[in-house]
Amino acid sequence: MLINLKGRSGSPLNPIKALPGFTDNFNRASGDAIGFTSGENRPYLLAGTGTAPVWQINSAGGAHLVSGSGGLNVAVLNGLSADGTLKVTAQGLGSSRRGGLAFRYRDIDNLFMLYQASNTSPLGIHRRLNGATAVQVGFSTYTPSDGDVYQVIMAGSNIQVLVNGTQIMSITDSSLASETRHGLYGSSLAFGMDWDDLSFTAA
Repeated sequence: MLINLKGRSGSPLNPIKALPGFTDNFNRASGDAIGFTSGENRPYLLAGTGTAPVWQINSAGGAHLVSGSGGLNVAVLNGLSADGTLKVTAQGLGSSRRGGLAFRYRDIDNLFMLYQASNTSPLGIHRRLNGATAVQVGFSTYTPSDGDVYQVIMAGSNIQVLVNGTQIMSITDSSLASETRHGLYGSSLAFGMDWDDLSFTAA
């Protein structure tokens, strides 16, 4: 029996091994659940501090959080590596919305977030450990716009954030340094930021 997965062939004696990293262009029908990545057909893990979150595809072929509670909600994937580059394009930041990227996610009580409180607020890095209130550990003066490309580069305890290829902040933090799940963050306190072209390239 042969199995073919995205151009790679395998069999019971020569099984297909999952490769580190993931890509998702969100080119699916509007209203579909976020489901699986377009690149590797890898399933999203959806979690939140309240009711189970719902992430969907929007009419422009991007992803956004449409329901959830408790404030903190994520859609993350196992990138099979703690180190690498997490990348996304801001498709629609809107006003009075909160969102960003989740990275080095262990569970909903332990993760980092690239956090934006609104489209008029600068980006920051927030860290949540052992269920405590998230604290800001990285600061910038950069306020993103639609179409901006965010990158979080993780290398051991070193974390850098780039926007459109330019570094805007960096921190040194060894917390959660072995965690391999990364993806999107959304707030149920202010729904609506839209994201496109999510990827993780393992180091």
